[in-house]
Amino acid sequence: MTQPSQTSPPEPPEGVREMALLTASQHLVDVNKVAELWSLPPSAILAMVDCAQIHWAWDVSVQQGRERCVRVWFRELFAPHLVRAMSAAGVIAAVLGHPTERRLLAQTVSRILMVSDKTVQDLVAAGELSGAVEDSGLWVTRASLAEFLSRRIIV
Repeated sequence: MTQPSQTSPPEPPEGVREMALLTASQHLVDVNKVAELWSLPPSAILAMVDCAQIHWAWDVSVQQGRERCVRVWFRELFAPHLVRAMSAAGVIAAVLGHPTERRLLAQTVSRILMVSDKTVQDLVAAGELSGAVEDSGLWVTRASLAEFLSRRIIV
């Protein structure tokens, strides 16, 4: 297993490929899931994020500077050699999916970011995401979600 002082993340452990099939629509995962997959403590995963051993990670907390809410792109865990050279814009487009949609329901945003619906509402209220309530619920613009992820990449 890779320790935080090493320069590259570990190879995907057995079972990650199977999990990839089960979580095909799950683009981001939380640090605890990565820790579970790699049999490392969450603090080791955060250290790997902070020193760019895990390259594609975001802080999706409502207020930056407080306790971080870190999410990692699942594809990097599955195939780091394929995604390391991608541009931030390309990765964000892949994370978001829904390329033809101009806006997404808050529930879709919560699934993409792996946060609660309440957190999405709080992100809109804080001005981090642009959204509007309509008859069918809260809608968030895809552009604001892309901008949010651009601002929140941990580098």
